[in-house]
Amino acid sequence: MEAVVEGGTDRHNVPAVADACARNRLSSSEPFERHPVRGKDGRGCYSLRNSVEIQMSVRRSVAVSFALVALCLCTAANAVRAQVTVPSSKGTLIEIPYRTYLALDPLGIPFDIVSLELENAIAPGITIGGTGSYTELDDDRFTSGDLKLRYYPGEVVLRGFALGVSVGYLHYSKPGVRDVGLPPGAPTRVTLDTPTLGVLVDYNWLLGTRRRFLVGTGLGAKRILAGEAERNAADFSRAYLTARFVVGIAF
Repeated sequence: MEAVVEGGTDRHNVPAVADACARNRLSSSEPFERHPVRGKDGRGCYSLRNSVEIQMSVRRSVAVSFALVALCLCTAANAVRAQVTVPSSKGTLIEIPYRTYLALDPLGIPFDIVSLELENAIAPGITIGGTGSYTELDDDRFTSGDLKLRYYPGEVVLRGFALGVSVGYLHYSKPGVRDVGLPPGAPTRVTLDTPTLGVLVDYNWLLGTRRRFLVGTGLGAKRILAGEAERNAADFSRAYLTARFVVGIAF
């Protein structure tokens, strides 16, 4: 039986083509390289090594693709988790659900003590905020506005112990000695307007089912940045103490 490899006339001599493929692989100097042998019907045969290499290449490509996708997903998950959690001292992660609060002093209802606070996180454990307050005690009136920077050592903002500093402005007034030239009943008050620097020691609790209700307390001290003559005119000391009690909502 004659095997037709190139240019033959037998279109259906498949065993002959197979024998020719086998002889071609055995006679080659590289027995497992690709050596196509075609008959007149256009069919061909390929070496086993070529088929295995193709399969291995496909598998490697698929494995690399899965590895890249997994790496991207892990990176994205870590980035999202880092925005809402911080590491604790035990190595676990603590969720930070809220970064801002708005609070006021409830003592303003029965007494002449009014304050409003707003605080927002700017970094892990660090917040910046503002406070406006008005207090009247025995005809002494304190009106102040302060910018505050706080640090929470637990690095969970708005909750727990915090240390801070403040810079602000104070308007103080008190009853003064009546001038002889003033008509009877005319008000007379001595005033002092001055910048201030302060230190803060605060503690906050987040209460309720969703831990959104804030109760805050604290103590502080402010230094009066006014000259001695101005302080003496208003009979005001170089520094004074402050107290804090607020309730509010975190969001």
